[in-house]
Amino acid sequence: MMKKALGGGSGESGGRAIFFPVRDGLRTQKWEIRISVSPENRVKRSPAYPLPRGHSEAGELHFFSHNTIQSWYNKVTIDERKKAMGVIISIINQKGGVGKTTTALNLAAYLADRGKKTLLIDEDAQGNSTSGLSKDVELKKNLYDVLLDDADAEEAIVKTAVKKLSLLPSSIDLAGADIELSAMDGREHILKKKIEALKDAYDFILIDCPPSLGLMTLNALVASDSILIPIQAEFYALEGLSQLVKTVQIVSRKLNPSLRILGILLTMFDGRTNLSLQVAEEVKTYFGSKVFKTVIPRTVKLSEAPSFGEPILTYAPKSKGAEAYKKLCREVLKRG
Repeated sequence: MMKKALGGGSGESGGRAIFFPVRDGLRTQKWEIRISVSPENRVKRSPAYPLPRGHSEAGELHFFSHNTIQSWYNKVTIDERKKAMGVIISIINQKGGVGKTTTALNLAAYLADRGKKTLLIDEDAQGNSTSGLSKDVELKKNLYDVLLDDADAEEAIVKTAVKKLSLLPSSIDLAGADIELSAMDGREHILKKKIEALKDAYDFILIDCPPSLGLMTLNALVASDSILIPIQAEFYALEGLSQLVKTVQIVSRKLNPSLRILGILLTMFDGRTNLSLQVAEEVKTYFGSKVFKTVIPRTVKLSEAPSFGEPILTYAPKSKGAEAYKKLCREVLKRG
């Protein structure tokens, strides 16, 4: 009889063990799969992995075909592997000046500060995320080189001054990337293919999208697990948002079924003004629970930090802006 332990134990730590003898087609050999049902066993606890019913003959003995138990085991291991892979989040809004880049680089910094190995991909040709994190960093290759097959992603990635935070820098050449990518086969999936292997190396991959709904942004949506939408707490905050949501829905339906909205983030918020309060209420009415509880205030320190090539985490760690992004980081980790 061959035994295989699944789920992190055999019941020896105090939990009861269930034995599943599995007979092959000739019923000449038994395969025993031992599964711990102790409280620590995440597989047993999770409703996502109900154990096969099989055929019960006596007490704890359940009989299955080999294919049945193998199928169940494959689902567990594949799903657990997906959980172990990095989460890709696009920070997106086709309107400029809404705090998109500020959110991308500061959220990335705080995720890294929480011990999460994080990669920030700067997809915006303006390169503000790159300049905001590249203090004392030498840049040789960039995202443009990666997309046009002049470099592997690993070659272009650089470490930043923040521990566990890396950067895939931008380039002004990305301004024309939409045109160049449009002539390529599978043009919507190019970024996904280029960074697919990186998911095993990072806990989080954040993409700072360009302020448009062009092909570069479409590539980011196809590559992502979720999106975070920053909205400026000012007049016309919701202008164009319906088009963004429509685009996300189309991508989800046709190109990336797993894509979801992680949350809506209010930025440049000033609680002293009626306008900010009214915009916040309007956004919450429209998006409900999708709106993050955290709001990002309009502060001088947040505006200054990028000019020094630093995130707010290192530039002004005790400022109101720093506290806000620290809270946002906790919410993002909670939402997954």
